[in-house]
Amino acid sequence: MNNRRDRSLLLSAAHDLRDELEARSHGGAFHPKGKIKTIKTWTDGWLVRIGNTNPIGLRVELWFDRYPATESRRFYYGFFTTKPENMGSLQKKLRAHLRPIRTLRRRDYDKSSPGVWLLNKPLRRDEYNRPIYEHYEYGEKTNYFFYGVYVPTEKNSGDNVSRMVKRAADFFSEVMWLLPKQSTAEAKTKVYPQLERSVVRKHLVRERSPELAKACKQRDGYRCKVCDMTFADVYGEELGAEFAEAHHLHPLSKKLAKEKTRLEELVTVCSNCHRMLHQMRGNEHDLDRLRRVLRDQRRRR
Repeated sequence: MNNRRDRSLLLSAAHDLRDELEARSHGGAFHPKGKIKTIKTWTDGWLVRIGNTNPIGLRVELWFDRYPATESRRFYYGFFTTKPENMGSLQKKLRAHLRPIRTLRRRDYDKSSPGVWLLNKPLRRDEYNRPIYEHYEYGEKTNYFFYGVYVPTEKNSGDNVSRMVKRAADFFSEVMWLLPKQSTAEAKTKVYPQLERSVVRKHLVRERSPELAKACKQRDGYRCKVCDMTFADVYGEELGAEFAEAHHLHPLSKKLAKEKTRLEELVTVCSNCHRMLHQMRGNEHDLDRLRRVLRDQRRRR
């Protein structure tokens, strides 16, 4: 194992996950950490604290270690708290497919080698990619609660890590959607319809001005610059009028923290095309590439 490479891999994935959760955050449910760093763990790896949930204080974390008793390091993403009432409040709201398939406790792990503690028995194959609950008691007053997902992939190529980040963002987003909303944060995005708040959140965080995205959509007549549809055409004026999403032509991850976005860097798209753009490589030519993909698909019909 290459420690330097593995730490760099974890930190890069953590930055991508934090940015994705910022973009998806509903009603202020996610509060990102401004500066994130790797923290050495006793599980032969590291963790990164990405942010916290609001108003229930759960820490959002990404780990890269050997805790599930694997030969190589694997990713884990999940929530952490030391307060039973916080985790209990979340558990009561979970839907059937989000409920933990297993609970791990103090008796399930032990010392593997000097300074390294791992599970006594490796996780079964069917226990990966599914929610697991962990409750570790240390004395009468110290409790650690985890709720998250272990990732089975050991080949951590760029594409595999990108897929993991998207799955983690989906998991966190779905769970945080169940948490109480922050009305003050919700008010900041009230100019956007319900479905598009998740995709413009990053723009609002970075720009602090929802008017920029609004101006983009007004300029483009609320018409998708990829597939040429408008929601008003499909769903009628009463429901679909002035509904659209604003997409950054230049990826936010490549912009400097203090660099402002200009109106000409935004383009109007529909929800489906916006999703597809975020599935792509994340460069300024993705818009033209997606247009070609759609054109080719239409020709084949």
